Amino acid sequence: MRVVAANRQADASLRQAELARRTHVADLFNRAVEQLDHDKLQVRLGAIHTLRQISRDFPDLTAAVFELLNGYVRERAEEQPNEELPADIRTILEVFKEELRS
Repeated sequence: MRVVAANRQADASLRQAELARRTHVADLFNRAVEQLDHDKLQVRLGAIHTLRQISRDFPDLTAAVFELLNGYVRERAEEQPNEELPADIRTILEVFKEELRS
């Protein structure tokens, strides 16, 4: 009986830890998405690097991260069609290149 109770408690603890991990990742993702629209370049670059790390650490989110970054690049490119690419767009393109190489 004690072993069964201990196993149930361990299972409940594992489920709780997994839920906390998922909540943390969702918070990181959402915060990074919000920061992509920030006025300061440094904040946007930090968001891009955070999203890259999320895609590396959580492969099931890679497609969502790259779809988001792709949409960001398209939207920003339309805003500045004849200008040099901004640093945040260049950084995203480097992230895409790194992903293609791996």
